[in-house]
Amino acid sequence: MSDDVPSDLDAEALIELYFELEDDDEREVVLDKLEAFDSPMVAEFWRAAAHEDDDELVRVRALSVLAKRGDHEALAGLMATIEDPDDIIVFEEALQAVAAIQGAGFFPAVEAIWRDESRDADERRAAMTVMELVDSERTVSAFDAFVASLGDAATFPDDQMEIVLLAYLRTDHEAALPLLEAMLERLTASSRGMDEDERDELLGMVREGIDLLRSPA
Repeated sequence: MSDDVPSDLDAEALIELYFELEDDDEREVVLDKLEAFDSPMVAEFWRAAAHEDDDELVRVRALSVLAKRGDHEALAGLMATIEDPDDIIVFEEALQAVAAIQGAGFFPAVEAIWRDESRDADERRAAMTVMELVDSERTVSAFDAFVASLGDAATFPDDQMEIVLLAYLRTDHEAALPLLEAMLERLTASSRGMDEDERDELLGMVREGIDLLRSPA
């Protein structure tokens, strides 16, 4: 907590202080404190922030606070941000917010983002992480099917595979070992014409994931 933000301010004083501060970290401390208040005045502050604050992250945070309190318009605002984001950090914040509100019910929507090849690569990776967050069982099942479809080294999505392997490790999903080993065989065969260093890096990543999953720490 910043020493410049007193700990005993009421909601009205905190709102006044927020507009006086220029330091982002201090403003964040004030926002943290305001989340503890549930009053019409604070709700109006969040509504104004959601539409008017200069910081897009603050606007998303305000939408998140309101949506968690049952504001359907705010939830729609978060979904609109996810649908057409201007920035990956803002996208991730909105994604996490909706995941916290909807839980496993959000899985189909976030899975669709991952599978949407027109989406930015960073957005698809963020969606993969949130998939695991809201429903790890369905996520590893979807990842199993994904792994079973891979094998062409020239088009191998190594950035997505890193997230798949981490999900497998976090969930101790040893059932994926035969799928990974079969994929490794396909990659080994299809990568023979690759640059040697690139080939070693690609195959090494998969081998390391298999070894870690086979013998977890």
